[in-house]
Parts: sequence; C-alpha cells; structure tokens
Amino acid sequence: MIHTRAPRHRLFAAVAAMTACFWFRGVPQDLNLVDYGSMEGFFVNDQMVVNLRRNVVFKYDDVTVRADHARWWRSDKTVKFSDNVRVTRVAQTLTCRYLHFEGREKMLYARNNVVFADTVEMIRVTGRTARYDLERSHCILEGEPAFFRFDTAAAETLSIVGKRMMYDDSLKKTSVVDSVKVTKGLLTARCMEGYYFSADDLAQLRTDPEIFYGEHKLTGDSVDLYFSEDTLNGVSVAGNSYGLYIDPEEAETTWTRIWGDSMYMSLNDSGFLDSVWVHGNVLSKYSSAEDTIEANEVSGKTMIVDFGEKSAIRHALVWGNAECIYYVEDKSANDRNEASGDTLAAWFADGRAVRLKLLGDIRGNYFPE
Repeated sequence: MIHTRAPRHRLFAAVAAMTACFWFRGVPQDLNLVDYGSMEGFFVNDQMVVNLRRNVVFKYDDVTVRADHARWWRSDKTVKFSDNVRVTRVAQTLTCRYLHFEGREKMLYARNNVVFADTVEMIRVTGRTARYDLERSHCILEGEPAFFRFDTAAAETLSIVGKRMMYDDSLKKTSVVDSVKVTKGLLTARCMEGYYFSADDLAQLRTDPEIFYGEHKLTGDSVDLYFSEDTLNGVSVAGNSYGLYIDPEEAETTWTRIWGDSMYMSLNDSGFLDSVWVHGNVLSKYSSAEDTIEANEVSGKTMIVDFGEKSAIRHALVWGNAECIYYVEDKSANDRNEASGDTLAAWFADGRAVRLKLLGDIRGNYFPE
C-alpha cells in the first residue's frame, strides 16, 4: 500500500494543454505579415511564392511567430518557417527549428528540438516532432516526448515520458503510450498506456501498471486515479490487485502484503491513506522482511482497512469465510494458531495486531512448535 501526498490533476490537465500546443487551435487560415528584413518574390507553377529573411514576424490575434526565414505560398495560405522559430502567446512559448503551416491539409508540423514552456503553469515539454490536425483538433508529439512541471511549493518536479503523446480536443483526452513513466518526488508510476480525461478528472494507467512510493508498491491489471479540486482522493485497481507496504521499524523491517481481485484506496485531504477496500479472494500477510514464510495471514471475500494519522493502520474487518493464521511469539516458542469464522475484526497498534475478534461459525486450531 502507498501513502503519499498526492499529485494534482492540474498537472495532467497541463499535459493536455501542452499537447494541443496552446496556440494551434488559434492558428489562422491566413497569417498576417508584420515585419521582415528582406523580401524576394517569384512564381512556382503560376503561384506567387515569397521568401522572407531576417527577423520575420507574423501575427494572428495575440499569437506572434518569429523566425530567421519564412517561405510563404499566399494563395495556398501555407507558410514554412525555419531557423530560430519562436511562437509566443502571453506566458507561453514554443520554439523549434522548423514550423510548417499547411493551409490545404489544415495541418501544422513542428520539428527539430520542439520545446514548449508555460511560465504561469510552470511546465516544459520537449520532443523532436509535433503535428496537429486543425479539423480534428488532434495533436501528436513524438521523438522521446517529455513533460515536466515544476512544483516550487513542494520543491518537486513532475515528469512524464513515453514514446508518443497525443491529445484529442473533442474528447478532452490526453494519451501517452509505450514505456510510460511518471515521477514526482518519491512517487514513480510505470505502464505501457496512460490516459487523462480532463472533463472527468480521471487518469487511467493501462497495460502492466506499477506504482511505487519509495519501496512501497501497487500493481494490477489496470489502475484509475480520481481527482477532486487539484488533489488525488482515490485509487482504483482492477484485476489481480497487489499492494506491498514496507515499514522499516527500529528492531526489524516488516512487510504488509495484500492481494485481491480488485482494490480501492481513498486518501484524506493531507494525501495520506484513509481506507482501503479489497474485494474477491482477499489475502493479507504480515511478516518480517527476513522471514516471509511464517507470516500472519488473513483471508476472506471482502476486507476493509481503516487508517489513522499518517497512514498508520488502525482497524481491519474481513467478512465472508474469514480465516486467519497467526503466530504467538515468546522466548520459548513460536506457536501457530488457526481460526475461522464468518467475520473477523482486528485492531492494531504500532502496525501490529493487538486484538482479534471472530463472529459466526467460529473454529480454531492450535499447533505448538
């Protein structure tokens, strides 16, 4: 299980804003020439082509495009910018080596060291190429795309990398595919496909998702992250869910491991675990990291775990064929106890079970060492 101050949904929303490359939707069908150092015109296939050099400036509304060179096909409403291309809009900047606006295809292409920055949102995105379909409102960023958001308050940087980043404005959906990695402080998430739906404040990790916070780990067939007012408040794991919580105590390091068909974690306003629900084929094991064979076990159909301050486990309730195996440790023996019932309740202190209660069709066995 993981306890961490949660990443914010605005970080994912910023990816969507970036992949749309902010000004793409405002790119006109006819740019307005504002300034240039020199101009040369000639005809190609009965069409006027204009070469512009030195401090070439085009504007549209509040968007400004600057470059050392531009070639302008006026009748096709097509412009190719090259060398020191810089697009600015308020606090946002896009730079690249080449930028091509294709009027007939309604497409935009940027390539060679594409860098987008927003000084208000504190984000920076890099890649080798970007292309945007103006009619479909669909953008693709390729060539080792990487997203960064600088969190000055927490002194942590969020980074998202993958092989491709895509944004579909009609669905308000951001996609990152192939070798996706998300990091922020001690938090690291990996998967092969990641999606964010800005309208629903929902992020999805698909295909071999893994989430780490320090040494703690969470895996499953699929993971959903739920946000509310800039804060992560829930994590849902579906299919083969598994959580590992490592507690490095002074005397010894202990492991708490939980398996189930599905798992849901809710977090409090401070970003720590509030409760965990596990459904279907529940199994939980608590043991020393050095001795996982003789582990205290709890199993059943459904389990709820409540947490106190800073994700400290406080109470657990298991029902539906509840069974437990626990060891009584003293200086002379390490005896094993087995018990079962319809429902099992456990209370914890300092991470250890201090009280157990079984209800309904109770059975028990004691095995001395």
